[in-house]
Amino acid sequence: MISSTPNPSSAQSAKETIHYLNQQALGLIDDDPKAGLMLARQALELALWHQDAQGGFETHIAQSYLGVGRFQMQLSCYPEALEAFELAHSQYELINHPRQAALCLSYVGTALAYLGDYPQAQAYFYNAIEQAQQAGDSQLEAEVLNDLGYSFVVMGRFTDALPLLTRSLAFFRESGSKIPLCWVLDSLCSAYLGLNDFPQARAYQIELIRLCRETHQWKTFCEHLIHWGQAFNRLNQPQKAAHTIRLALRKARLYGYRNAEALALHALGSIQNTPLSFSESESLLIQGLAIAQEIGSRPIELDSYYALAELYKTHANFEQAVLYFERFHQCKEQLYSEQTDTQLKNLHAAFQLRQARQEAEILQLRNHELYEEISRRTRAQQLLEEVASTDTLTGLLTRRSWLSQAHSILLREAQQENWSSIVLLDLDFFKRINDEYGHSAGDDLLVAFSSRLILSLRPQDLAGRFGGEEIIILFPNTRPAEAERLLNRLRDMLSTSTLIAELPEIHVTFSAGITSLPPGDSFALPVLLNQADQALYAAKRAGRNRNQIFGAPESFPSPQK
Repeated sequence: MISSTPNPSSAQSAKETIHYLNQQALGLIDDDPKAGLMLARQALELALWHQDAQGGFETHIAQSYLGVGRFQMQLSCYPEALEAFELAHSQYELINHPRQAALCLSYVGTALAYLGDYPQAQAYFYNAIEQAQQAGDSQLEAEVLNDLGYSFVVMGRFTDALPLLTRSLAFFRESGSKIPLCWVLDSLCSAYLGLNDFPQARAYQIELIRLCRETHQWKTFCEHLIHWGQAFNRLNQPQKAAHTIRLALRKARLYGYRNAEALALHALGSIQNTPLSFSESESLLIQGLAIAQEIGSRPIELDSYYALAELYKTHANFEQAVLYFERFHQCKEQLYSEQTDTQLKNLHAAFQLRQARQEAEILQLRNHELYEEISRRTRAQQLLEEVASTDTLTGLLTRRSWLSQAHSILLREAQQENWSSIVLLDLDFFKRINDEYGHSAGDDLLVAFSSRLILSLRPQDLAGRFGGEEIIILFPNTRPAEAERLLNRLRDMLSTSTLIAELPEIHVTFSAGITSLPPGDSFALPVLLNQADQALYAAKRAGRNRNQIFGAPESFPSPQK
């Protein structure tokens, strides 16, 4: 959530605001792409509005279109990403920015590849490489070489891919760029797996896994595991294939990679001589198909129809087999039609660009009424985002929302050289209450406890449900002793009130671990959370119903009432 932005009362302040929104969005590209997309759209809408009113915003419009496209790609919304990248490319061409124009071409190619139009994607990749060379950008050239090489891998042309990928690998090893190196190593693994050269693929895999863990490139890690599992499937090793792909599926679901999740479900359901039952394979393929339809991934949808048809045919369910074969052919025809439409749109866009250059003007069709409509929809979307950030049972923030907001608050407090304290608390013997009174009583207890907690907090404090009966609290501008005082105030409130009127015999206490960030210390939120977790378990070992400050020699029991 943005705490403050410059006031867009003039062209300069509007540009500062657009830049600020795009920078804030960029920081969310991996952790919260939905929130990042919302910020990127706000930047784009502001740039378009001021371009209509004052002009001089072409660069900001181009940057915002590119940002929107990147987030749509991250969210597997490939048709929307394709449109945004094409608009960004047109803008960069008009303002004569060859490096960024080449980058947009590579993104257009990637979006087309995800949509299954590999020949058209490769045409864009070649164009992007040529423009990157003209702009003297070797880094971009190497990145697009990998994209081009991988498109040949997907098409099964492994020997054509190797020279391109080897050139890209040499550049990134020399430059020391670790994240792009992960991408190239993954492409090379896939190429050698396709050639059945498993020793060479294994050599690249060892380096790839180490780099993925070092750089936290979990999406690349997931996709690589899927490819490796499919290789085990081709070698008729179904147990190894299933184990590897299940690991990829767990990682994809953990990090929210929908495209990888759909790929893993399809790969798992398609294992030959499968250790799975018919109903399990059917369920996996149907789940993968549903996700592919949801994110608009035509290639996975097409493969899912075919795999389901083959599955039903193998088990003599010919009626269902015919149905899914028909859907496969319908999807294939539709995909071809969409690819043709895309090519026509690209030709039309190129004609419009030449016409705009000749006339030396950009036709602006948006007006104030359109801006107001966009603003209204943005406000509605913000409201939906706010609802999604709240835990439905307790009314506290969700874990994801708390982590996102806590990071921003900690950064602000560190810049202002203030103390901050984080508390992880856990209701004592909560499982016993669930076992004796039922889970509905446990839910009622959580709701009642959370309401008391909210009443005891200050306006600036941030509380969220971390999982089960664990609750996380950030106390900004607060030393450890003050955090203890606030926790004991909550204990006093609990000791004098009945939480569940129908079950007055239920009383609840809590154990709490406290960690703090002093002024001047650099912070990493995962480290602080781990410290709070260690302190919490120390409080439990010391007898519960008490606080423990991380690093303190002993826990101090709360005063008995």
